[in-house]
Amino acid sequence: MGNSWRIRNAQPALTVTDVTYIPDIYVSFGTRKEGLGLPRTIEITLEDHSVTDAPVAWNGGTPIYDPAAAGVYLFEGTLDLPAGIHNPNQVTAEAKVILKERVPDDVITGLVLDQSSYRLQTGQTHSTVTKAVYSSGRQEALGEGSCSRRVDYPVTGNKN
Repeated sequence: MGNSWRIRNAQPALTVTDVTYIPDIYVSFGTRKEGLGLPRTIEITLEDHSVTDAPVAWNGGTPIYDPAAAGVYLFEGTLDLPAGIHNPNQVTAEAKVILKERVPDDVITGLVLDQSSYRLQTGQTHSTVTKAVYSSGRQEALGEGSCSRRVDYPVTGNKN
């Protein structure tokens, strides 16, 4: 006579019905895959409407992610489900990564205005541009006629 075991109150496996939406991820040119900010876990919804977290493993992207090629990459994440949860419909996580264009070295990104303004006409003021600010962080003093090309930047501030 062998022993027989009975499992009582066994819970049926729950099915994954959905995963949380991941907003688009924007990254700077040259960002490595490890720096994309793809989540390590994701919130999943089960058939009984309960919610839990599950680890997620991301593929290499479509097209394959290249930190030196600006563009849009779609990543698919496979869920690593805990015991008692199954995924017969193969629900996956999805993330869109937008790799921005490379910023050219040393381009003008801003202008520094002098601290004093003078009134040209009632309701209008004028500030003198004193420095150009470059993407490298370098600032260059501008003398009269030193700007070789026209640069149009909106200037905001108080109007006296």
